[in-house]
Amino acid sequence: PEEALASVIAGQEESARAVAELMPRAKAVFPEVEEWRVSQVLTGVRAYPPKTHHGALPVVGNLPSDNKPSNIWLHIGLGARGLVYHGWVAEGLARAIVLGDEEHIPVEMRHWKTCREKKKQL
Repeated sequence: PEEALASVIAGQEESARAVAELMPRAKAVFPEVEEWRVSQVLTGVRAYPPKTHHGALPVVGNLPSDNKPSNIWLHIGLGARGLVYHGWVAEGLARAIVLGDEEHIPVEMRHWKTCREKKKQL
C-alpha cells in the first residue's frame, strides 16, 4: 500500500545528505554514476542478529506477543549468508508455520529467543 511506502521515503533534507555522502563513494567505484540523477531516496532498517558461537545467524521464528505465539513470523538478518541460507531456512520456516511447530527451524536460528528472554530478566 502507498501508506507503507510513504513511511520509507526520505525527506528532502535527509535525501540531500544521503546523496552528498554516497555519490562520491559510488563515483570512485563506477564513474558513470556522475551522469545519473537521483529521483528518490528510501530509508529502512537493518537487522543485526545477536552473535552466537557460530557468529551472527539469521533471526527466524515466531514473534510472541504477551508470551503467546502470534501470527508474526520472522525471517530476517540473513546478511551476506542469505544467498546460501534463504531457501533452506524458508523451507523450515514454512513447515513451522503450517505445522505450528518451530522445531522445524534450526535451533541456532532460534537463538534470538533465548537472548530476548535473558534481556527481559535483567
